[in-house]
Amino acid sequence: HIIEFADILMCRQIDQGGHNALVGKIESMGLKVHCGARTESFVGTDGSTDAESMEPVAALRFSNEDWEDLPVQMVVVSAGIKPRDELARNTETIEIGERG
Repeated sequence: HIIEFADILMCRQIDQGGHNALVGKIESMGLKVHCGARTESFVGTDGSTDAESMEPVAALRFSNEDWEDLPVQMVVVSAGIKPRDELARNTETIEIGERG
């Protein structure tokens, strides 16, 4: 499973068409893409959701309405990117695009 907070994958790099192509490629490899996901907590094998539990993660819980817990065996967290283009925006010699 690929869990994405944004409404599309790689929302700062690609548009809806690129997202659709990427999702198609990912799903052709047998993975499911979930966009707009609001992860609420990791659920331990004992059902715990607190940071004190040392139990392995067994599921992801979402705050999205009508979303069920997603059983998992492992969670890999990847932080996204946000361009830091203030310096380039403050000069007339570097041309930058609308989104950075």
